[in-house]
Amino acid sequence: MRLTSQFTFLALASSSFASHGFKRHPKRSSQLHARSETGLAYYGFQNSTMTACGVYSNDTDYIVGLGTDYVTWESKDNCFKTVTVSLRDDPSTSVDVTVTDACKDCGDSANVYLSMAAFEALSELTTGVLNVTWSFADDSASTTSQVVATTSTEEATTIETTSEAATTSEAATTSEATTTFASTTEDNTYYATTTSTSTSSSAASTSTSSSSGNVGTSYTTSSDGWTLQTALKGQDLINYFHYDIAAADNDGVANYVDGSSEGLVYLDGDENVIIAIDTAETVALRNSVRMVSSTTFNPGYLFLFDIKEIPAACGTWPAVWFTGSNWPDDGEIDVVEGVNYYTKNIVSIHSGDGCTMSSWTLSSLVQASLIIEGDSNCNAYVSTTGCGLSLDSETSFGLPFNQADGGVYGLEFTESGINMYFWNTGSVPDDIVSGSPNPTTWDPVVQYAADSCDPASHFKDLMMVINTNLGGTFAGADIWSTENAGGQGSSCAEITGNSNAADYILNTGSAYTDVHFSFRGIYIYTQ
Repeated sequence: MRLTSQFTFLALASSSFASHGFKRHPKRSSQLHARSETGLAYYGFQNSTMTACGVYSNDTDYIVGLGTDYVTWESKDNCFKTVTVSLRDDPSTSVDVTVTDACKDCGDSANVYLSMAAFEALSELTTGVLNVTWSFADDSASTTSQVVATTSTEEATTIETTSEAATTSEAATTSEATTTFASTTEDNTYYATTTSTSTSSSAASTSTSSSSGNVGTSYTTSSDGWTLQTALKGQDLINYFHYDIAAADNDGVANYVDGSSEGLVYLDGDENVIIAIDTAETVALRNSVRMVSSTTFNPGYLFLFDIKEIPAACGTWPAVWFTGSNWPDDGEIDVVEGVNYYTKNIVSIHSGDGCTMSSWTLSSLVQASLIIEGDSNCNAYVSTTGCGLSLDSETSFGLPFNQADGGVYGLEFTESGINMYFWNTGSVPDDIVSGSPNPTTWDPVVQYAADSCDPASHFKDLMMVINTNLGGTFAGADIWSTENAGGQGSSCAEITGNSNAADYILNTGSAYTDVHFSFRGIYIYTQ
């Protein structure tokens, strides 16, 4: 079980009902305010979520989300101002961006998130996190959005450039009046105008909203023969597990507690299950949660995990996994795992003697790579890596995953082999959305073939586990001081200014505010 940051990416998204676009800001030299900020910059995907400034955007727009010292949903004075962001080590490399959102979980108020286009103007996305300096540009310092007229109850807000004569509706919308913000290409100011009551409709968006979830609920048998056995949502998901009360293993400094009684496990307003971490500033061990299913599983199941957020902060080690009672001989399957600011999910299997990755499996890898080149032995007595693979997707874990509104992880556990799947929200196959999954039509990110690792022999009576360890042999140890690990960029030692993971975790509880799992649901199918 092993990947994260305290920053939960807020999604900016292309509107499903408007044609729009922020002006592509040219790189330029400009007079900056005397005060500039130095912090971290992440990148964020735009995914049909309204921003704190009340607008939508595209991945190609040049926009920025600022810390809550500057923008909140209630305080919007800095909305639509221009900010210049420069690389700390190379100030000549800079980009101008428009403020459109609050980065509520950025941690330090100097940290920001950029759209993909803005981030790529400074560096490659694979960098993950940048050290930057930023400041408001002079030409926008004294102005917010210039409101010409607003008399309506807003139900939808869109952004468009003035070169566009009209907004084309792409999904059904109805409002008494709609406020449209438009940028002028000359001075980059924004104004609002009120249009009349209108109704428009066309084909529905293929994206699934976070409130409704990515996985449909249908008890009919799919063409592949899978039938929904158990749909775990809300309180049913919590009740499916018991709490493992114990000190953490793997040298972690987590203290696993009863999450319900300690207020760490609860439902949010959308009935998503939140699994959090204690935030008391200084502790001997930090309270966290390990949830274990009473039900056990043998080959013959398909699991879909619809997750909105994964814990993301230096020191965290969240995982969704399966394990037998006699480890490692009864097997372990890691579906979701990572540490610190990792952006790439790790999947792995651990077993006793006689389980390896076949040459066919290795040659078929196109969406993942071995953590240790050539380490294809899943025998935990020989290698603790356990046939571990890192997904290529930079949005499969941590902050980018959260900012993309999460996604769905799949595990197909049959006598034919073990297959792993992953999709971000908006890319989930239609058969999953409709509740009739057909894995034969999906592309697995990893396959563990039965010819070299027989599931029936090596994986027995597996319990499902959800936990967040802290520090330990993965999140701490050498990884704490390692740069570019798992796609995270700067090391946690550099980010936190503390060379000791345990010391930071136990004395910086505020770092774990809003750092949590958020589950929309877990779906279990049988054939």
